[in-house]
Amino acid sequence: MFSGFIFSFKNVFRNKRRSLLTAASIFTGAIIISIMMGFINGLIDNYESNYVNFQTGDLKITTRDYVRYEKFLPVDETMTGTDSLIANIKNIPGVDSVEKRVRFGILLGNDEDTVPAFGLGSELDSTRLELSRKIVSGSLEKEGLYIGYDLADRLHLKAGDEILLATKTTSGGLNGIKARVKGILSFGVGYFDRKFFFLDLASAKKLLKMKGLDTELLVFAKKGADIGAIKEKIAQMLPQSEVVRDIASQVGGLYNLMSTYRYVMYFFELLIIMLASFVIISTMMQAVFERMREIGTLKAMGMTDREIFYNFTLEGTIIGIIGALPGGILGYLIVLQLGVRGLSFEQFKTVDIPFSFVLHPYIGPYVLILTVAMAVFMSSIAAMIPAKSAGRLMPAEALRKL
Repeated sequence: MFSGFIFSFKNVFRNKRRSLLTAASIFTGAIIISIMMGFINGLIDNYESNYVNFQTGDLKITTRDYVRYEKFLPVDETMTGTDSLIANIKNIPGVDSVEKRVRFGILLGNDEDTVPAFGLGSELDSTRLELSRKIVSGSLEKEGLYIGYDLADRLHLKAGDEILLATKTTSGGLNGIKARVKGILSFGVGYFDRKFFFLDLASAKKLLKMKGLDTELLVFAKKGADIGAIKEKIAQMLPQSEVVRDIASQVGGLYNLMSTYRYVMYFFELLIIMLASFVIISTMMQAVFERMREIGTLKAMGMTDREIFYNFTLEGTIIGIIGALPGGILGYLIVLQLGVRGLSFEQFKTVDIPFSFVLHPYIGPYVLILTVAMAVFMSSIAAMIPAKSAGRLMPAEALRKL
């Protein structure tokens, strides 16, 4: 078998220019696939991490009635006795943390400027939102109000200013308090920077008059944990009036669309490699026609149809390796560099979806392996077509060709 490989390898370089041009098509295809995979992974990871960290958690616990009216952010659909539930959830293997959150619609007022916004109450110093990394003005404390960069700009606010908060309470009445802005935040997500502010949980509950009550519990899992198993165990702890949901059931169609999009891109990546592999068919067919006499001589000397088929297929595979391996590695390195630097899409920051306008493409080593393997496999399949034609030639027929 090794001698057969050496024989095929030498044949590849009998026409160096043609073989290298063929390998170049596979090389280009491997680069394109790596970059496409990086962008798709970066886009979907961006989407999922923002939704998980800000809105859904890996799992979210609410009342069943809260689910029905969630788009209105109902502060009157509350749970009690959540402290013991949180303690039990934290004992489940794979659970990283559990957070109490409360989201609410509100009017923010500063002098004559009043704008609608969304408030999010949480434990500021321990939340998964990592607010300390988002501060561009002021400093993070356990208590206080922190406001998105663009929202602060619309209200002409800076750290240290006082602002009026007015909203509906749990009992259905209205309440208003004044709060001091402790910091300005920039998330790099236009939707959050433009419409959200963050308040310590105690102050948020005081504003909403929901002492001892909670609207949402967000559960965050450790990396690689079985979220389905965690969800099942939590469901067994909940009363009939409460429910636990994963991100797919919360986000719905958009989440399914993004998941489907990943598989659609896999199809297009396969199509790119298939198109690149057609060049191998052309190259190997030319090699068959140019080497008719040689094929006849080899078969007359006892080389079997199977051995002829094997050698021509191996030639195509070697060309695929020559193109795919450096192409995959170069594409991988390009994506790594783009991932570190990030790509700015700031022109889309006004879109009301939670996407960071700085995208960081990402692929893992498994993508490099998959890209190279797919390119080599398709090259081998493409080479089999002319290889089969070569194997079918009769010795006398092949010798008569020249």
